[in-house]
Amino acid sequence: MNEVELRYHIDKISNYSSLKNSKRSVSFLKYICSCCLEGKENHIKEYSIGVDAFGLQPTFDPQIDPRVRVEASRLRKRLAEYYKEEGQDDPIRIVIPRGSYIPEFHRIEEEVKLASFSQFFIEGRSIRVLHPVFIYQNKYSPLNFTLSTLLNTFFLFSDDPATQEQNCEIEIEIYLKFYAEKLNINTVFADQHILNTIDISRENWKGQVSALSAPLLRQIIRNWINPKLEEGELK
Repeated sequence: MNEVELRYHIDKISNYSSLKNSKRSVSFLKYICSCCLEGKENHIKEYSIGVDAFGLQPTFDPQIDPRVRVEASRLRKRLAEYYKEEGQDDPIRIVIPRGSYIPEFHRIEEEVKLASFSQFFIEGRSIRVLHPVFIYQNKYSPLNFTLSTLLNTFFLFSDDPATQEQNCEIEIEIYLKFYAEKLNINTVFADQHILNTIDISRENWKGQVSALSAPLLRQIIRNWINPKLEEGELK
């Protein structure tokens, strides 16, 4: 998982009303998450949290002082509240398992809510592009950005994007999947699969998506819609 994305997520949670009013909860969250991101999970102990995160005296004894345990319980509840309310559409979840203070970072798979289609008119033929609609409409979502880019490319190649009455002669299906920082773009037409993989941990991943969208459509047009079309005619 991308460290920059995680730190942004942690900062966002820290500004959630229920947390930002509790300096101790914010310090707790940032301390244990920073330790994980820096590979220092062994520092995440009850004593270390009390002294390093809460600023307690070195004489702090977790055996008789329950402050860290109490705050851990509060933080778990506040995180649960955040993900039910303000953060319900966030693609990341931070979980602090009971019996441990080491946080777990989970990426929520974007879920397909329903299938939809967009219709275009290219090279004199009606094209229906089947594609998913995603539950999470976060403007930063890699899947939503990619789908929008691909459909906009079809629009640019379309002779008459407003044409809706034509019989669909051609169907193209787009499948998008995001897993372990890899974005898979699978386009299916005429029993042919074109699979592209984008590494979204790279700084210019959006540029990579945009760069492959036009060549992908060119390949579909040349191989299926108009095989005689020359390379120079595809702009």
